[in-house]
Amino acid sequence: MYWSVCHLFRHPRIGLHWLFPRCLLESQATYGTATPILFWVKVTTVDKPNRTLLETIKAAWIAENDRVPPGNGETAQQWEQPIDVKAQMLPEESAQYIDPQLDERQHLKVLKQAARRIEENILKILTERGVKEALRFNPKLKENGLLDLK
Repeated sequence: MYWSVCHLFRHPRIGLHWLFPRCLLESQATYGTATPILFWVKVTTVDKPNRTLLETIKAAWIAENDRVPPGNGETAQQWEQPIDVKAQMLPEESAQYIDPQLDERQHLKVLKQAARRIEENILKILTERGVKEALRFNPKLKENGLLDLK
């Protein structure tokens, strides 16, 4: 098993986030869905999970870019947590979701519909970029208003 250090970039090659993924392919897919501004990935692979070496590589990349990527600072949660559907609801979806006349089942339905809309948008963006991997979001998390790859 190999360990990797990844540095994710947006256009034009501005560093966004660094990470130490165990599964590189899954991590790329996950972060590609978390932020559709991801364009480049720089990877270094090591034979053993040596934290000192991984941290040294990370520090060199940060020095190379003269700053800590925002994904490791002020926007870290956007990169490290599932996508919050409620935060991306359209105004009409939000109004329906908070409507006190709806029962719990109807609230759940609104939440799932918003999650499907956001998921379709993410998949459309990735397809337009040439991503051919079949991505599947965790259906149980959708019920909680979260999108994350399964």
